[in-house]
Amino acid sequence: NDYVRGPLRQNLVTCLGTEDYISPKMCIASTLPMWLQSLMWVLSCDGAACEKSASDGGFTSIYQYMITDAVLQLLLLPFGLMIVYPLLLRANQAVAALHCVASSHRTWLLVRMVLGTCVNVLVMSCNDQLQIAFREMLFSSTTSSMYLAVAAYVFQCFFMCLLFRRK
Repeated sequence: NDYVRGPLRQNLVTCLGTEDYISPKMCIASTLPMWLQSLMWVLSCDGAACEKSASDGGFTSIYQYMITDAVLQLLLLPFGLMIVYPLLLRANQAVAALHCVASSHRTWLLVRMVLGTCVNVLVMSCNDQLQIAFREMLFSSTTSSMYLAVAAYVFQCFFMCLLFRRK
């Protein structure tokens, strides 16, 4: 028991990080199934004939459609998902840090579980909406929207570096 709480725990914290930290390698490993699924969608033209998918998407050629779909599915989608894991860990840590002395332990545990779930849903939905907005701006017809989207992705890279920085 002393070994588990002492040297073993310290070695795990050194290798993996604390409960509010996830390494970029672990995020890449956890998003790898999404990358492989995205690769399947790109190569299968989103499950339809390539000509139909290109025309439905408003593209003038299959080549333009495939390049755009590859950038979206293989770069932007997994990149946006990688940011979620550290945010969710920090949200869980914030909810776990809440203390209440007025109610019973079981009731407060249930309240924290429900609150943690709601906060995580909020984090996920905000990230989804931001990623959708970034993609729409990036592939819009106006140049100013494209520049704004590129600036947003640069900011996202900076934010990602801050999230993955060890304390």
